[in-house]
Amino acid sequence: PISLGEYKLDVQPASSSACPIPPKSFLIEAPVLKVDVTLKSTQLCELGPGAIINLETTFFEEVTDIEWRRFNSGGTIDNLPDFKNKTEITVFNSGIYEASVFSIITSINKNCELGRSTIDLAINPNKIDFTIPASLSICETYEFIPETTQDLTFEITYPNGETTTRQTGESLILNQKGTYLFLGLSNDQIPTFCPEVKSMEVIINTKIPFTPELIQETCDGTKIYQANLGTTNPATADFTWLDESGNIIGTSEFLTLNSYGNFALDVQPKGSIPCDQVPFPFFVETPLLEVPVSVFSDPLCPDAAFTVITATSQFESVNRIEWWFTDLNGVEKQLASETDRKEILALEEGTYEVRIFNSLYCLLGFDKILVMRSMDAVRPEVKENYLVCPRYEIAETINPGQFASYEWYHEGILVSNNSTYKPLLIGNFELIVFSAEGCAYQASFVTEEECELKVSFPNAIQPGNPDKQFLIYTNYLIDELEVFIFSKWGEVIFQCANSELISEASTCPWDGTFGGKGIPPGSYAIRINYKNLEKNISKYYIGSVLVIE
Repeated sequence: PISLGEYKLDVQPASSSACPIPPKSFLIEAPVLKVDVTLKSTQLCELGPGAIINLETTFFEEVTDIEWRRFNSGGTIDNLPDFKNKTEITVFNSGIYEASVFSIITSINKNCELGRSTIDLAINPNKIDFTIPASLSICETYEFIPETTQDLTFEITYPNGETTTRQTGESLILNQKGTYLFLGLSNDQIPTFCPEVKSMEVIINTKIPFTPELIQETCDGTKIYQANLGTTNPATADFTWLDESGNIIGTSEFLTLNSYGNFALDVQPKGSIPCDQVPFPFFVETPLLEVPVSVFSDPLCPDAAFTVITATSQFESVNRIEWWFTDLNGVEKQLASETDRKEILALEEGTYEVRIFNSLYCLLGFDKILVMRSMDAVRPEVKENYLVCPRYEIAETINPGQFASYEWYHEGILVSNNSTYKPLLIGNFELIVFSAEGCAYQASFVTEEECELKVSFPNAIQPGNPDKQFLIYTNYLIDELEVFIFSKWGEVIFQCANSELISEASTCPWDGTFGGKGIPPGSYAIRINYKNLEKNISKYYIGSVLVIE
């Protein structure tokens, strides 16, 4: 054809009449000598996926063949036969890619290149952004979330090779030690950031068993505690000591305390994310730095071989009791045999000191007392025997002397604590008195019953003989006495009265004279009047006395 347009062709058998076959028409169009080729690509990332190059062209129906090649950085050209006739290819290397389109029809010897295009692919340096630590020390298990502000998918490979995926904000339980790989992929429909891969080394620690232990205590109240870790090396642990308000007061293995109350200790693997545990609480008691102590002593009485010294204190808080003695020359010594006794015997004069200690042998308190032998020479004064008349309630009131206290016992039974005592009981009495120094002195006496008023006198006298005088004796019941001696004519030749009688003592002596001259021998009448004033008893006696030469 030499022009464009529609042509028809009719073909009939030769030498034959025409067959009823209609002519066939065909169109002669303008030839396509050139087409536009466009290459478009997705981003090329170092970690993949590969870049997808798409080929678009005009008059695509005219294209019969497509050839691809790559110009590398060395300046050489690599043909890419694997991509022949493909309109979409995936490549993983940077470089200049070229696509050529042809119209090739071998039956008519047509081999025309219709067009070509290139695209320069470079690795996109912009990667997605997420943060994970290079290494992470955890306690047993840990819930981990990568940090990012982008919408990502994480393809995670465990140390044992297993894989899993997580989206932004979703946590991953770390429970294997070793290297975790995190491949971050953008969730954008058309990503503008390339994937990023990061590794994280995970160290798994176990909980450390621990207890706070008091290891030292000083006498000023300072206490030192240690975190007891058993067989765990303290260098592999982090220590946190807390006060009652939760304030950190120490971060080493040891803690020195000068305050008391509630505290707590937490021990974590060194450098690790803390284990999920509660700090160990412990209570520090206020130390007992001083305990009141006092000593008192019974007196060392004149006749006693020893006395007793007693210490009083809060002995439940005391671990040791020591006694020390300083003699009158100032020589001090410890009474080792008396250790831990609350009472001791003092055998010597001097200063006795008690010292009390706690379990640390810290002195909690002391007291001392000077023990001197009593020099008091006063003793109770009583007679051995007393005559009493229970019937008339007549008895001598006994005054043994001045003392601090008194105890009167009859046949072993306490009958009075008065300073004087009038015994109206018959039998054995014992008196115990206590001096102002506390010494006890004892005396005893016996009471006998006598209820008759008695007088006695000689029935004969010899004038001029001092051994033969007239003497009258009365018992304790008689308070007043009158004596009259009469001549044979009734004349009073001797008279005597006494209201201050002493029992068993003589009174009213008469030497047998009258008017300074001896009287003639013979019998003379006598009258004796006697009284007991307390009971108003009056009696008399009439008799005679013989005067001899």
